[in-house]
Amino acid sequence: MMKKIICILIIITILPSLYAKNINESVRIKLKDGTKITIQILCCGKKGLIAWNSNIFYKPELLEEYAEYISYNDIKYIQTKNKLSIVPIMLGLVAGSALAAGQFSIESETSEGSFFQTISGILLFLTSTAAGVIGSAASVLIPRHHKPKSFSQKYITDNQYLVYPTNLPVEIEALLQQYED
Repeated sequence: MMKKIICILIIITILPSLYAKNINESVRIKLKDGTKITIQILCCGKKGLIAWNSNIFYKPELLEEYAEYISYNDIKYIQTKNKLSIVPIMLGLVAGSALAAGQFSIESETSEGSFFQTISGILLFLTSTAAGVIGSAASVLIPRHHKPKSFSQKYITDNQYLVYPTNLPVEIEALLQQYED
């Protein structure tokens, strides 16, 4: 039983890292006027960002049609996709192991008492581990909201959500300069 749990935890930990990161991940932006839009971010500037408002891959000739500049002052928050957190699973395993070890360390005078201690130790371990798994599953459901300024600073070096974190094409740089000067 323990080997199965360990194998499942290893699979849960390793499986997400096998998928390649998508450089063009979409984000949801809620504007201060209440409008919600789902877009890809081409780049972040000092005062705003350039959004690609289309499912079509970026093409320079479509820049005027699908690109739009959004000022940070107009954005309430930026919501990114949620990632699975393995911290609750690990906490559940550690807590379950500690509780079970504590239960197993108590000596019982009768065989019936030993049986119930063993069962309760197993149940404590399984309950704590299940709570950790539920906590990790809930981490995917809880939305991640970022303030616009902190989002641009956090992801400007990590290309997870930006199509062009550095080395902007000339046409995008010109569009960004047009709004930020």
